[in-house]
Amino acid sequence: MSWVPSRQLTLFDGVDAIDVELLRIIEIDARASFTQLAQHVGLTAPSVAERLRRLEDKGAILGYAAVIDPAFLGLSVAASIRLRINGADCGKFAAKVKQWPEIVRLDRLTGDDSHLALALVKDVKHLEQLIDQLTFHRATATSVILDTPTRDGSVLRAAEHAVKQTLRRATKAPKAKD
Repeated sequence: MSWVPSRQLTLFDGVDAIDVELLRIIEIDARASFTQLAQHVGLTAPSVAERLRRLEDKGAILGYAAVIDPAFLGLSVAASIRLRINGADCGKFAAKVKQWPEIVRLDRLTGDDSHLALALVKDVKHLEQLIDQLTFHRATATSVILDTPTRDGSVLRAAEHAVKQTLRRATKAPKAKD
């Protein structure tokens, strides 16, 4: 297990530096034991368990999951599929997507396209069949994903960056008027 300790005092609403450190560790390794977490942050295992339960109750932790390699299961082609759906039909479409198990993620977007789907399929022929089903319902634009050099970026890193950006803007002195 390789954790990079960070004792930055970055505070979020109702979350202290120890909570942030616990989130940082479980984001890297969700299987870390309470004992391991406790040793890392200098608390007891029951205290860590209580903190994590509180973070779960607040909705900070959405779940714990294994990251499975799709290729291991024969799903060697990943594709992003952009769809353009009328606003009134968005809810119906989101419900209908459940009929296509190849679509493992669906995001609603702003801009020209209304949705972005991530599909995992066994081969290009399988992708073609899925696209044919989707285009029967809506227009699509598809890109095959060749590589994923960054997988599951750090939510905490992004949040800390946003806080720093906000603080920079807030601490900039207003320009003097001539």
